[in-house]
Amino acid sequence: MLTDVSLALHAGEILGVVGRSGEGKTTLQVAIVFQGAALFDSLTVAENVGFFPTRVARMRAADVARLVTEKLALVGLEGAEKLRPAQLSGGMAKRVGIARALATEPRAILFDEPTAMLDPVARAQLEELIASLRDRVGCAAVVVSHDLESVARMADRIVLLHDGTAALELPSEEFVRSRDPRVREMVTAGTRGR
Repeated sequence: MLTDVSLALHAGEILGVVGRSGEGKTTLQVAIVFQGAALFDSLTVAENVGFFPTRVARMRAADVARLVTEKLALVGLEGAEKLRPAQLSGGMAKRVGIARALATEPRAILFDEPTAMLDPVARAQLEELIASLRDRVGCAAVVVSHDLESVARMADRIVLLHDGTAALELPSEEFVRSRDPRVREMVTAGTRGR
């Protein structure tokens, strides 16, 4: 449970939020890319990405099709429009989730454990994609994860949630070198997990 946590997110910035399980990382909300992608199984990739523009924004079909093509290209999934979620790898499903979030034209996206359950190659590709979206789209991002190494590769700043508070906030490079025992515990746990 979070207690009076307030975070500033600057335009085009990637903010990492780390902490042990149960610290409340996922309760921070904006346009969200869920840990498991949370795609609609009965819809195609195009229908998943176009869900918000079609059903909520009530855009014309031609505009939705154009938007879907644009957002899928941003995540490297050109030509995947007709695939179903069951036909996607884990990394592809996460990319579709990102494209769906981008289709809402958000100012910020919350990535909930974006690299969870991915192999090392897919993890590196997704980290690179998230970092590149800042430059290509100008969208700020909050990356919520217990994987400190992954967050440090993407984020400009990192906030540590501990006992319901934002206990520590530092630029990424300083955070991973911090002598704070809570940070050292996360670094040690990450090293043991390899």
